[in-house]
This record gives sequence, structure tokens and C-alpha cells, in this order.
Amino acid sequence: MRIGELSSATGASTRSLRYYEDQGLLSQIIRDILPCTAPTPPEGECTQLLARVRQVRDELARQEQQITQRREMLDRYLSGTATPAGLDGQPACSA
Repeated sequence: MRIGELSSATGASTRSLRYYEDQGLLSQIIRDILPCTAPTPPEGECTQLLARVRQVRDELARQEQQITQRREMLDRYLSGTATPAGLDGQPACSA
């Protein structure tokens, strides 16, 4: 299945799917999920898999939040509204 097809089937953006692929998630988890999407999914396996998928999703959301916070801090630093810890009162570096 191509990234575009998976994007259409799942509603996830191709950018997100490429990130997941880089992280090894597509080959590890998606391969396991596909049988659970069949009209007659295997018994018992999908419940545990669903819990694992939720864990992965939550971890990705946590990572996204950390990246957003770090990017915002860098934006504040670059705009001059924040000073890195330990540099209070020292002149700013010129780029």
C-alpha cells in the first residue's frame, strides 16, 4: 500500500505517515493492525493491539507537545522576549 492510499484510508496526513514510517511504526504496528480491519477480524488479538496503538498515539502526542514547547521557546528567544537560563544580565550574542 502506498502512503497516499494509507492516508486516504485512515485520514492521517501523508506527512504524519512518513514520520511514523521513519520511526518504524508503520512496519511494526500497521502491519499488525491490518488484520483487525478485515470484515472478520481475528479473535482476541485486536483488543491488545488497540491498547498498544493508543499507547503509541499518546507517546507521539507527548513528543509533539514537547517539540511545540521547544519551538515556542526558541521563537521567544529569537524575538528577544526570553533569555536562556543562566544568561540573565549578560549581553546577547550577535549573529
